[in-house]
Amino acid sequence: GWCRRGGWPAERLACLPGADPSNAAVAGAALAKAAASPLLGRAAGTADGGAAKKQGLEIGGQKTEALVTGTTVFLVCALSEALKGRIGAPLWAPPLGSVSLIFTMDAVAAAREGKVLSAGQILDKAVKTGSAVAGACCLAVLITQLFGASPLGRALAVGGSFLWMVFCPFASVFAPTAAFCALYVDQAIAGGPIGKLMYTYAITPCFTGTALTLIISRLLVGIIARPLRKLRNA
Repeated sequence: GWCRRGGWPAERLACLPGADPSNAAVAGAALAKAAASPLLGRAAGTADGGAAKKQGLEIGGQKTEALVTGTTVFLVCALSEALKGRIGAPLWAPPLGSVSLIFTMDAVAAAREGKVLSAGQILDKAVKTGSAVAGACCLAVLITQLFGASPLGRALAVGGSFLWMVFCPFASVFAPTAAFCALYVDQAIAGGPIGKLMYTYAITPCFTGTALTLIISRLLVGIIARPLRKLRNA
């Protein structure tokens, strides 16, 4: 009956007619001793070490994200200064720092799936986030014109930005959008240069800066991911 219930192959052999039942205990002890042998232990360690080594080559982590984020911010700032005289408006605004971090984390996740340079994915994200930022900032400018540059106008602009992102069919909920809107109203209150851009602010730096940050972060992560993927597959 015990043999029909299963068990170790050696133990089932011990239940055959004419076999010594004590052989089951001997076979079980031998199997346990073989599993604990140094040779098998080294083989298991090698396999685990190889898996850990390959896992260590995966792109990601705080160092990768910090490197890409810092480089992206530097490049966007440099382009902003280089093109400021030609386009008449900055490409950089402080909320783009958090935008860069968000896009870098997203690019790292896409790199793990091998889609970091997917044109369709980049275009879809650019349209959704760009529409959210540009549309909400246009609304913030309109609210400032209607209610004046004041703390009340700032609250209405920030609240209106979330309503825009929720109800606009081609926009996504993108948290830095509220920071863009609050920045514009604060600049309008203080009489700063951004507050004088009016609706141009929605185009640049908001829409253009966001799209540029997305593209640069994807390119940088794609450049880093390629050699790491080759090492992992070697």
